[in-house]
Amino acid sequence: MDVLTKAGVSGWAYDKDDPTKSIGILIRIDGNIVAQLTASANRGDLTPIIGSPNHAFAANFSGLAPGTHKVEIFAVDAATGVTTLLGAKSIVA
Repeated sequence: MDVLTKAGVSGWAYDKDDPTKSIGILIRIDGNIVAQLTASANRGDLTPIIGSPNHAFAANFSGLAPGTHKVEIFAVDAATGVTTLLGAKSIVA
């Protein structure tokens, strides 16, 4: 998770078992799934690190009620569907 604001989140993720493939991302706010997407956007700065640039993601949030919200980002294993928590932070809307 590179950027988290009340307007959205962006970052990057990859599967260490197969770094050339993009990986699924699941986003939860306050325990509710708000987005499922693929970390497949191009970020050239990742190529020297991973060997492939297509691992970035971004999601916009809309309609967050005023107050503090817990945002959790998970990677989703394509083969098993198992989720792994990548990061969790709180934001204030």
